[in-house]
Amino acid sequence: MKRSFLSVLLSLVLVLSLCTPAAFSDDTPAEDPGSSAESTIENAILYQFNAEDKLEYNVVYSGAQAETVTVTDNSGNGIDSIDKLKEVMGVADAPAAVLGTDVGERTLGKAVRANLTLNDNGEIAGIEIVSVTNRPTVGISWKRDSIGNDYKGFAEAYERNGAYAVFLPQLTTVEEAQAALNAVNGIFVTGGEDWNPKLYNQTQSPHGSSGYNDARDTSDILLMQQAMALDVPMLAVCRGEQGFNVAMGGALVQDIPYYLGQKVISGEIAANRVTGIVSGKIPETVAGYADLPDELKVEVKDTGYTYYDEDGNRIGSTYDRQTGEYAEYDTGCEEGHLRVQIDGLIHSGGTGYHTLAGGLGNDSIAIDPNSKWLYDIFGTDTLEFVATAHHQSADPENIGNGLTVVARSSDGIVEALEYQSATFALALQWHPERDALRDTRPTDVDQDLSNAPLAALVKYAGVKAATPVTPSEPVVDPVTPAPEKKGFTDVKAGDWFYDDVQFVAEKGLMNGTSETTFSPLAPISRGMVVTTLYRLEGEPAVTAACPFGDVAAGKYYEKAVIWAAENKIVNGYSNGNFGPEDSITREQLAAIFYRYAQFKGYDVSVGENTNILSYNDAFSISKYAVPAIQWACGAGLMQGDGFGNLMPAKDAVRAEAAAFLHRLCEKTAK
Repeated sequence: MKRSFLSVLLSLVLVLSLCTPAAFSDDTPAEDPGSSAESTIENAILYQFNAEDKLEYNVVYSGAQAETVTVTDNSGNGIDSIDKLKEVMGVADAPAAVLGTDVGERTLGKAVRANLTLNDNGEIAGIEIVSVTNRPTVGISWKRDSIGNDYKGFAEAYERNGAYAVFLPQLTTVEEAQAALNAVNGIFVTGGEDWNPKLYNQTQSPHGSSGYNDARDTSDILLMQQAMALDVPMLAVCRGEQGFNVAMGGALVQDIPYYLGQKVISGEIAANRVTGIVSGKIPETVAGYADLPDELKVEVKDTGYTYYDEDGNRIGSTYDRQTGEYAEYDTGCEEGHLRVQIDGLIHSGGTGYHTLAGGLGNDSIAIDPNSKWLYDIFGTDTLEFVATAHHQSADPENIGNGLTVVARSSDGIVEALEYQSATFALALQWHPERDALRDTRPTDVDQDLSNAPLAALVKYAGVKAATPVTPSEPVVDPVTPAPEKKGFTDVKAGDWFYDDVQFVAEKGLMNGTSETTFSPLAPISRGMVVTTLYRLEGEPAVTAACPFGDVAAGKYYEKAVIWAAENKIVNGYSNGNFGPEDSITREQLAAIFYRYAQFKGYDVSVGENTNILSYNDAFSISKYAVPAIQWACGAGLMQGDGFGNLMPAKDAVRAEAAAFLHRLCEKTAK
């Protein structure tokens, strides 16, 4: 109802834009263990008194003040009133959206911990100050030069856990890495692209590494190696965990489904544990085949991958989706590389979560109780939901020097590594930060568990800040510079769309207009936009007839249009046509991506609090597109032209579609 009303009355957007998004509950929630009558919440980390004068604490909780609140101070800082507490805590603000290590002038004050007493109405009646400390600085690893909403979300989560956050610049030398690490107290290494297999002396495996970012690979390797040398506390997630293994001399499983398929073929994993086939056919001769249900005995077409030669040069896709033909450089695709899922675990895709529990594949060990940090952080050996989003993992048969595997999924995939000689160095295959502030997908996630690893990094960063460790001898950078990417002649390094085009090309979402050109500034058609999302979805089978009279049978976009129409991602024209060859405007592009996000169940609520009235041409946006453009701007998919214009009626070009796809994947799948 709210979104419909906004579409009709755009002026209400300004009112809604003044509201602060709720990253925390309005009142102490029932699931908070301290919310029962006359209860105490011990050692809560306080954040701010919000606009409603409610106290926000423990990242996602808030509580109203009782009529009388008793404030006592056991920290020796003389805090005996709400006003003095507010003075010490300061006013919450966001870190500057710039790359660097300087915290700068901030209004967010010191980190305060307190025992909170709640009365029988759930109101805060007592605040007993336990400690007041300076906030340690947590550096967030470089992903790109622009600071998007994902970066900002990471920063807010760490600041609600008691730190200051900064966004680290790209690092190219050992000296730059040391200088950055000497300026912070802890680092958070984020998720993202595949790793270049040349870093661990391998070439691409079937369905393996593609779309890697050599500049980022080098920056992250330097950061992690020098963090261990200087004993700077570190939490690494997903790509970061995989890279940590590489940085310490290990290797990667380049594609988890293919790796597990080889385990089934070799008999190391019984076929009756297969719960899904991504491609290929399970041989009838393997152990456990007879126990498979019939639907898992059929062959699944291998739709290819982006192939690289031994020198790391991108050659192209092994399967042409338009012609249905396979390339000669990987005959295995036509035969069907066996890629499977085991024990119901989907490491990339699906709901975006899987259970971390013991099973046959790992001798019933999920989280090792003998781990140095991991078990104590979660207090359990099993997690119901881990936010998973990557097809690569650390190779269990090639673990880096000094690393200890402390968690595995039941299918044997490494889920966590520790460098136990450090003050704190933990690497997780999953994304705890993704749901640290709120549920980002239609799954009820425990925010306390999501924040537990982040809080641990802040804790040890505080130790580092209070007791600096004498640096050991720096690690010599072993990274061999990867070859410069060879791609389209009309897409140059330094172009604003360079990374976006590389991403969609490597992932097979968009093809060039020729072998050597991408035509980034050429208009993109409605049929092509729908096709990119269909490819992103994995090209599911369609059985319905096409509802549009102008979509000819056999056209490359036919199945994509049918799929999109079935799932209400696209609408046709009033004359019953779709116009697949027509150009598409920027507002239409935003609307299609918005409906796709809704179809996927992604959280689109950010649009409800996004002010687009600051743009000069806001009132030229079609009413139907207002919610979509609010979401696209708020989520970081859509940007203005630098002169205060959104240009909703302008034809979208291929580079803009590539940017939408890249940003969507980064913000929802990493």
